[in-house]
Amino acid sequence: MTISPARKSVIMLTAITAGLGFVALASAGTQAAEKPAIEVITHAGAGGGTDVNSRMMMLRSRRTLKQDMVVVNKRGGGAAAMNYFMSRPADGNTILTFTVGHAITMSKGKTKLKVEDLAPLARGTNDPQILMVSCKASAYKTPEDFVAGMKNGDKLKFGGTQTGTIDHVTVFLWAKRLGVPMPTYIPFKGGGELATQLVAGTVDVGTLNLS
Repeated sequence: MTISPARKSVIMLTAITAGLGFVALASAGTQAAEKPAIEVITHAGAGGGTDVNSRMMMLRSRRTLKQDMVVVNKRGGGAAAMNYFMSRPADGNTILTFTVGHAITMSKGKTKLKVEDLAPLARGTNDPQILMVSCKASAYKTPEDFVAGMKNGDKLKFGGTQTGTIDHVTVFLWAKRLGVPMPTYIPFKGGGELATQLVAGTVDVGTLNLS
């Protein structure tokens, strides 16, 4: 498989080393000292799920490519990251970590980035959505307690990253499955901030992932 040098690169984040050969293929023939650092663009803030997964991928990629890599955090629901990605030269030195949230942003027309602008490299992670509560602050100690509380009409505040994202959709589908109204949803800029606010008690439930 070859990757056109005229196209930028994207890592599909929806497990870590499977596509490193493609990255190496795109960079072959250049001495390490002559290579600029590869930018790895993520929409998450430092400590967010996609940020953590990007940095995990970079640990082995640096060794395999013998080339420096730097994370560029562009927070803003995916559009900011994709628009920045579009502004970079198509020289093989830019990687975008692409999630379901990016696909949603594209479908909503919030970015000019199109699928044909991307050259997929690898599937980065299996990224399930997990509803979490604070171990210390929450009255729910088991999943059954949580489900019963929602069905009994407990007024809960859910937190997620941005609006119109997979986190937001997850909360909606969860409420729909239980047959209850959509609960209060509070958007945050990234998973790191959300996790902090969940522990602090700002929200009762956080829509997070394993990272």
